[in-house]
Amino acid sequence: MGGLILLAIPLIVIPFVLTIVRFVNFFRNTEVVESTDESLLDAEEVPHLKARQKEKKFTYPEILFMGISPILGIIFVFVFKDDIKPFDINHTLSLGVFVVLAYAAYWVSKIAKQRVNNTVFLLLPMGMMIGILIYLAIFIHFISPITLMGGALLPVFGFALYAPLPAILFNIKELVRHKQFYRQKFAIEDAYRSTLFFQTLGTSPSINNATYYIATLLVIAAIQGLLVLVGQDMLSMMHVFTGGEGFLFSENDWNF
Repeated sequence: MGGLILLAIPLIVIPFVLTIVRFVNFFRNTEVVESTDESLLDAEEVPHLKARQKEKKFTYPEILFMGISPILGIIFVFVFKDDIKPFDINHTLSLGVFVVLAYAAYWVSKIAKQRVNNTVFLLLPMGMMIGILIYLAIFIHFISPITLMGGALLPVFGFALYAPLPAILFNIKELVRHKQFYRQKFAIEDAYRSTLFFQTLGTSPSINNATYYIATLLVIAAIQGLLVLVGQDMLSMMHVFTGGEGFLFSENDWNF
């Protein structure tokens, strides 16, 4: 048992602390960048842009929390579905689809945002924002006796509880990187106007304004509408939490 508890150090404590420290340092550097002359957009001429480009290397916490953790989470739900039921198994398809979309959006933005077309580029923040909401909901949902008590004994339970928090930080960080890259490499209005996705809205929104967030909600509704065709319902993302057993949002008496 002592050996298992010690596993929490490399599995949770060290990568968790590193994630927070690097997140804080990233935003300190970002503040310095924002205070410089924004008209200098050529990465070849601006030293801090060169430094940011070199920051693309993969780190152990990132691979753990953004690469391995979501995959392990999906496997965990199905392997232990008869013993531990954080989610309603009948609605996990909806949760799984949105988790996969968020996962893909993060890594495409991280690795290939320079090469995707404008429509995909503008959809990537939507996926990452969906990821932030899902990871936050999962973290709150897992604040329960089974994970709090189990996490004190076995690192796997502690990992399930704490892994969503670094995932949120990584997504926020990548959203900022995405925005910085866009500002540096594109004429924003021209890029938006050339994007068929937003031409249908009749506007040229920036990622920060209300139109973009409304578009994000429309995309979520459209995806969930497609999932209805394969046996889900429009409230599956609510049912998947409330239909669990023994976790914070679990409530069999709620009728939605």
